[in-house]
Amino acid sequence: MTQTLRTATVADRRMNDAAYAAEVLDAAEAAGLDFLVLGREGELPFDPLVLAARAAPRVTNMGIVACVPMSLSHPFHVARALSAIDFLSGGKSGWAPVAAGAPAGMAEDMVRAAQALWDGWGADCLVIDKASGHYLDSAKVKVPNYEGPFFKVAGPVNAMRPPQGHPLLVRLPGAIPGIAEVDVEIGAGAGHIDLSDPLAELSTLAKAETRGEAATLRARVGLSEVLA
Repeated sequence: MTQTLRTATVADRRMNDAAYAAEVLDAAEAAGLDFLVLGREGELPFDPLVLAARAAPRVTNMGIVACVPMSLSHPFHVARALSAIDFLSGGKSGWAPVAAGAPAGMAEDMVRAAQALWDGWGADCLVIDKASGHYLDSAKVKVPNYEGPFFKVAGPVNAMRPPQGHPLLVRLPGAIPGIAEVDVEIGAGAGHIDLSDPLAELSTLAKAETRGEAATLRARVGLSEVLA
């Protein structure tokens, strides 16, 4: 990435309160953030995927990136949840694997398994022809049969391919270093804020110039959709 992204991380327990979380989301979008990360390495005071699902219909331009703890997750459920979040947000979702005590290599295996499950669905496999009774073109749905060192999943996942193909894959400061497929790596310092008092800190960015609208989060950071 050559452009400087404007991002922030929030791991505040108050985000469990729907009204407070809504205020933070609105402030983050008003501040012109490219995306807001829910949780951080070693600090998950809420369920990031649940919060991301609640946040997704609320955002209009900003991306929502959920931290996913590797030791507590399974690729089938992760792929299914992130697919739903990507639809709810209009293609503005992402995920950030965090170790949470997972052994070396598990995160890479999780990423490959989830992406294989998403790739099991062709982008144009849905037909939904009521007259003929055809719902999908089964020839464009494949069984991934992914096998790795930690996970074995046949698939296909019971959720449609995300609008982005693959939700944006983000690596956070101090997080798992070995994932080769990462889309964006967030560094400490310029462009990134680790929020400790979200509403107060975001209010200081309220007049910042926004990057403008983009169809998806991948497009917003300069990447193309991943085609099946």
